[in-house]
Amino acid sequence: MAQNGSSAPGVKQTTQIETSIMSVCPTIPSSSGNVATPTTVCAEMTRETKIQRMTEACRTILECIGEDPDREGLVKTPHRWAEALMFFSSGYEKKLEDVTNNAVFSEPHLYTNIYL
Repeated sequence: MAQNGSSAPGVKQTTQIETSIMSVCPTIPSSSGNVATPTTVCAEMTRETKIQRMTEACRTILECIGEDPDREGLVKTPHRWAEALMFFSSGYEKKLEDVTNNAVFSEPHLYTNIYL
């Protein structure tokens, strides 16, 4: 259903989740002058800025669940979490050709009778 409660044919419907996300992360003018979504804004950030923002987000999550992010056992956790998430998602920034060194090829005749 659209934000105003009506549904007009041919008009993109905005989901409740999209509305919630955009209320927290509204579109922002980018350096190119185009309106940027949170995704394109993050793509333009340096790694250090991303780590800083993710660390702050983790601290907020810890506070929201009732933890003290400044206590001895959690002081470094937000930064470690941000570093780990950057590492685990680093593949999104890579190209298949670079990772495989163009060693991807097709061998369809070898796999015609596979039984599981």
